[in-house]
Amino acid sequence: MTGKKHFCVQCGNEGPCYESDGKYYCNACAHGLLAQLKHEYFQGNDVALGWKIEDLWRQIVFDPHNPEYDECRLEDTTWLDEMEDECQVDETVMAHACEDARYLVRDFIKERLDGELDRLKDFNLATLENDVKYGQQEGSRFDADDCLLARAIYVLVWGDAFPGMNLLSVGSGRAYRGDTMNTFHTTFGREIPGQPGYYRGLEAFHPDENMRHLARMFHELVPTIGNYVVLPNHADNNGKTLNLYRGCHFQWHDYFDEFLVALEKVLVDAPKQDAGLHALVKEHNDYALGRYAGFDGFHNLVKQLFWEQYLGDDGHAFAFNSAMNGKAIYHWMKPRPSDEEYQKSAQQYAEHAIQIIHFRAERIIDVLAEKL
Repeated sequence: MTGKKHFCVQCGNEGPCYESDGKYYCNACAHGLLAQLKHEYFQGNDVALGWKIEDLWRQIVFDPHNPEYDECRLEDTTWLDEMEDECQVDETVMAHACEDARYLVRDFIKERLDGELDRLKDFNLATLENDVKYGQQEGSRFDADDCLLARAIYVLVWGDAFPGMNLLSVGSGRAYRGDTMNTFHTTFGREIPGQPGYYRGLEAFHPDENMRHLARMFHELVPTIGNYVVLPNHADNNGKTLNLYRGCHFQWHDYFDEFLVALEKVLVDAPKQDAGLHALVKEHNDYALGRYAGFDGFHNLVKQLFWEQYLGDDGHAFAFNSAMNGKAIYHWMKPRPSDEEYQKSAQQYAEHAIQIIHFRAERIIDVLAEKL
C-alpha cells in the first residue's frame, strides 16, 4: 500500500491505496479486483493475469498495516496453489463480490431511508445525480440505472445469475451494466417544458385526466429499482450492447417485451431469429448467457431476473404491447393511430408496466433483506 494518499479508481474514496496497472484501489476495492482477476484466471488460465494476481496479492499480504500481513509468508511461493482450491476460489469471489456492495447499500438505508429497507421500492434513483457516494464518481456521467447504488444492488441481488459480478465488473464499459426495462418516452414522450406532468407524445392524442394520472404514476416509477435489471454488456462490432441494440431497434423501439420475445428465440435456437441479437448473445455475451441456452435455460434466466410477468400462459415470452393491435404503439409512428387506438394501447402498457415494477420491487427487497 502506498504511503501517499490517492483516490480509489473504483469507489472514489481518498486514502492509502494499492496499485495495479497504474490505477489505485483502496483496500476493499483491491480485494474485489483480486477476486475478479482470480476468477478470470481460473476460467481462462491467462498467464499474464497470473502475474497481475501475484503482484496485487503480495502488496496486500506484505502490507504491515493490513490485518492479513504475516511476516512468515514473505518467502511464500505457493500462493497460486492456495488459490487453486475450487471451493476457496468460489467463496473468495462471492465474498468480495458482495462485501463492498453490502456496505454501500447498508449505508444508504441508514442515511437516506431512516433504516427502512422497504422504502427503497419507491425511491427515485434519478435524485442521486451529483451524489459522489451513491450517484456517480466525480467527473463521471450520471445515469440512474448505472449509479453506484444501483450497481451495488445488482451485485447483491443478481451476483449468482452471472459469473464474475462485483462492483469492478458492473458499470458502463464493463462486463455488466444496468438497464431500464419499461420505457416511458417511447409511448408518452418527454415532459413538456414548464408543464410538469404533461407529456408531449401523450398530449398529441387528446387524453383525459384519468389517462394523464396513469401516465404520471408510471413516470414516477420509471427511475425506481423495480424497473432496473443488470445485463451482460459486451458490444458487437458496431459498438452496440444489448441495451443499445434494443433501444435502437426499428421494430422493438425500446419495448422490453418485444426484446424478450426475440431473446427467447435466440436462446432456444428457434427459427426466424434476429440476426443482430443472435450475434450479440452467441458471439459477444456468451460468457454470461451461454448457461441459459434452451427452453429450460431461458426459464431459469426469467426466474433469476424476475421476468415472470413478461410470459404468457403458455410459458413463452409475450409481446403484450402489440397483442391488442398487432403492433406496438409509439407516439411518433406513421401512419398516425387514432386517439382511441393510441389511448387503449397506452393504458394497457402503463398498467402492465406498473404491475411489473411493483412485483419486481417486492422480489428485490426480499432478496436484499436476506443478503444484508
